[in-house]
Amino acid sequence: MAWIRIDQTETELKDESEVRAFLDRYNIRYERWPLEDRVSPDASPEEILEAYAPEIERLKEAGGYTTADVVAITPETPGLQELIVKFGQEHTHSEDEIRFTLQGRGVFYINPETDPVFAIYVEAGDLLGVPAGARHWFLLCEDH
Repeated sequence: MAWIRIDQTETELKDESEVRAFLDRYNIRYERWPLEDRVSPDASPEEILEAYAPEIERLKEAGGYTTADVVAITPETPGLQELIVKFGQEHTHSEDEIRFTLQGRGVFYINPETDPVFAIYVEAGDLLGVPAGARHWFLLCEDH
């Protein structure tokens, strides 16, 4: 389950209801998706999209999204270090960024305009939706 750390205030939120309430203040979507036997660890992008089709379609309808893709990052990913550098720089998007973690862990950093930066630690089964225009960056955990 995702949890939040605010370094400036040394605050950690690990209770699911507190995490959801905190993220709601920033219009960040948080969901837990089931993992049990949905796909094998070496599933292709097509197999992943097919296995999670009901959830993906629900998100597409709710958000007006038209496409879905799979970003697979492993230690064998070509250009991994360049991707890590790219994702690790603060940036924004002109549309929502929805990310589901199927394996491994990572950290989304959010930099609100009027509040301290906070980190959202995600693990397998966590889905985050960062709204368009939100300043953020992403770091992989060591077990990427």
